Amino acid sequence: MKRSGFLAVIFILLSAVFIASHASVKIKESKQAPVKQTLQDAYITVTAPLFARNETNEQIAGESLKKKIEFLRSYKSEYKKVSYFLAFCRYAKEADMEQGVQSIVNTLKDDNFAYEILDRNSGKLEGKYIEGSFERNGVKYGIKEHLIKKDGLLWQVLAIYPYSEKNGKSAENYINSAEINPDGK
Repeated sequence: MKRSGFLAVIFILLSAVFIASHASVKIKESKQAPVKQTLQDAYITVTAPLFARNETNEQIAGESLKKKIEFLRSYKSEYKKVSYFLAFCRYAKEADMEQGVQSIVNTLKDDNFAYEILDRNSGKLEGKYIEGSFERNGVKYGIKEHLIKKDGLLWQVLAIYPYSEKNGKSAENYINSAEINPDGK
């Protein structure tokens, strides 16, 4: 399989697991409001409820792409019905952000996914921003995702929430809080 195919598989796996975990299985909701936290192994600081590592996602993706991924970290948390996710990957070669964008679109295409994709850099780092809504089991959800890359490093900052203006604002605050320091290696 070509490199871009492997990258698509990782994004499909991560996105599908993230979305399924929100829409089907309740994440243990944190009682703590979002706080600024630095995830040293992912070179990122975000304001979110305290994250817990999602080792199940790491294992699934890692097994599928052993030869393409050098390092993977996945985190999740929830507060007031908004699910917060963060994934960081270091690839053996350059990451393909377009495949990441298409994977989220393909994952949700059967759920009436209406979305907008924008170029949205983070400082000097290249980025894509996806915002939209989808329906699952008769419930409307909002989704906001910012994909950011530098060479072989890729960050996926994602929030999924029951659709409302208030929840959308919480998700947007999280997305906008991301500060990446790839040189902190």
